[in-house]
Amino acid sequence: ARLTPEAMTSVAPTEAVIEPLNTEDASQLAAFRELNMEWLVSNELYEEADEDSLDPRKTINSGGFAWIAKRDSEIVGCVSLKRVKDSTWEILKLSVTRRARGKSLGESLVRTVIDQARQQGCTCLTLETNKAKLSAAFRLYTKLGFIEMADKLDSKFETADCFMELRLAP
Repeated sequence: ARLTPEAMTSVAPTEAVIEPLNTEDASQLAAFRELNMEWLVSNELYEEADEDSLDPRKTINSGGFAWIAKRDSEIVGCVSLKRVKDSTWEILKLSVTRRARGKSLGESLVRTVIDQARQQGCTCLTLETNKAKLSAAFRLYTKLGFIEMADKLDSKFETADCFMELRLAP
């Protein structure tokens, strides 16, 4: 049977595959930066302090991790994880392209980070966000069990107005 144009539009999109970022692949490094710059600039959140975390090699070389999400051969999402101290780790630079949003890809990326954090012995996973400008991200973090911290983290980001944590069992 031949598919009509109407039937083709209802075919489910290919699922995204989440994989570790390859620091030797220049296209992955560029995509990580571009995906994050897109949301930082469009939400007027870009700061000079973002530069270190926009290069995932710096995070990985200091013992952290970074992932990309691919749909077919296109990179449609990314995230990184870095150790802050002892058993405390931080989620950095979660991003999903506009056309890939609304398909639970951000949730899958955060769940990947949570799993890795547990494997590393993390008991406290933190993040910084801007609650007003990134309300969808805030809702996602809340859905996954993150709570707002009473005390403000020692942040290098002036635009971060919400500090969240997820306690993990040791």
